[in-house]
Amino acid sequence: NGISEDKYAEQYALVRELKKQLQQAKEIEDEDKKKILILESESLAQKIQKNGLELEIPELLDLGDAALKIGEMERSGGYYSQSQRKSRNTGDLENEALAVEGLIRHSEMKKDFVKQQKFAQRLVDIWTTVDDMSGLANALNEVGSALASQKKFKDAKEKYTQSLNI
Repeated sequence: NGISEDKYAEQYALVRELKKQLQQAKEIEDEDKKKILILESESLAQKIQKNGLELEIPELLDLGDAALKIGEMERSGGYYSQSQRKSRNTGDLENEALAVEGLIRHSEMKKDFVKQQKFAQRLVDIWTTVDDMSGLANALNEVGSALASQKKFKDAKEKYTQSLNI
């Protein structure tokens, strides 16, 4: 892309370090150490993106999960949304499903049950398209949960029943 080999090597090293930190954060049991590592990863990711390098879908998903774990809701939603856009643009439905699952958790934590329902319905559409019955059943449960949270119990029951019938 017209950047020097040294600059590319530096960026590549930063991405490798980010991947290493995210993997370590998944394996660490100590919550304080995990939080510190996740915050360092966030900082590194911002530096990478500031320098013009785009993160891949798996790194965005991992950053979304990590940010959600430490309560950085807006960052988490941003990473999941970016991952969903990239997945949708490439037609990668499985990774889009992972991003949408993150957006569902994010919406639920923010108690935005309308968005949760919207994302859960997108998940239903994805699993219907790829003909994954297990994923579809789980997605219908997510829609039901969002509806129940909105006190739409009749509609929620219908979704739960559809899920059970799969």
